[in-house]
Amino acid sequence: MSCLLLFIFHALPSVLALASAQSPPSAKEVSQWIEKARAMSSLEASDILPYHLVATFRYSWQDKSSDGTYEVLWAAPDRFRTGFRMGSISETEIVVGDKKYVERNTPTMTVPMSILASLPFPPHAWPFELSKTSVEKPRLTETSGTRDVCAKSRNAGWWDWEFCFDAAGSALTSQHVRSTPNGQSGQSLMSTDLTDYVTSGKIRYPRHIQKQMGIYSIDVSIEKWERVQKFTDDVFAPLPDGRVWDWCLKPEVKAPRDQKPVFFPAPAVDKAHVLTPIAIYEIVGPDGIPERVTPLAELGDEGSKEFFGSERHRQAAVRSCGGKPISYERIVWIEGLVKR
Repeated sequence: MSCLLLFIFHALPSVLALASAQSPPSAKEVSQWIEKARAMSSLEASDILPYHLVATFRYSWQDKSSDGTYEVLWAAPDRFRTGFRMGSISETEIVVGDKKYVERNTPTMTVPMSILASLPFPPHAWPFELSKTSVEKPRLTETSGTRDVCAKSRNAGWWDWEFCFDAAGSALTSQHVRSTPNGQSGQSLMSTDLTDYVTSGKIRYPRHIQKQMGIYSIDVSIEKWERVQKFTDDVFAPLPDGRVWDWCLKPEVKAPRDQKPVFFPAPAVDKAHVLTPIAIYEIVGPDGIPERVTPLAELGDEGSKEFFGSERHRQAAVRSCGGKPISYERIVWIEGLVKR
């Protein structure tokens, strides 16, 4: 009997350790992991500044694909340069102080460039901002032989947002974001996946990003992210043939007064069409009235055409820098039907 008790006594620590390893951490603890991951994605807290980033991407729409590169040369939040190249299409943006210089060989910003500009890699760290980071009950999962702790945010609004961490070290390993139309689970028109996270100095970032928007998708791989001691002055020289925009890092935004959202009946999807986001390029004047409205994809259904017609007269938000209203360009996405 004493031998049996002795065996149980010695085995108890192992049993407790195994049970602990098989139990996920608490939601409060995972929320703390998210805050730590957010801090490690902040460029201001990074020791890799200034930096040079090079990414390659494949952009696909319907049954067509094109490869390209995206480059970031970052000296400061108000001194950086981005370059976009895809086949014969190119665009360069340079921000210096209170001005932004844009030079492109297309009439408007293109759909792939607008998607790249919205991706959560420098200078954007997260898919969306969260005011709070409370999460649902965490769960354990295994992917490619590694054990992760995953939990979904309670505060992501219309988005299904999941964070995954290394169960052994609490380091962020992936993020997965899905749109939830009408707040319900089901077919998602938009999704973003951030994977293959690595740590460089004090910063942690994903080397692989995938984004799906209906018939559009983009697959991005960060090939290089390196620290630069100093950039030469010509890197941020104003573009001679570029358009000059007034600019500031955090403009004051005044939303239109008493403007109600526009809703259209859900279009009926048939075999010849597919429901997908449609991009509209706009130049918004200092008063918030669009000066230019251009569709970047076919406006197939009547609801999309009606929205496009009304968008020419709908007041947008007024953006101001230092109290001065400024003009700006933007991409507006709506759901519509396009031909397969």
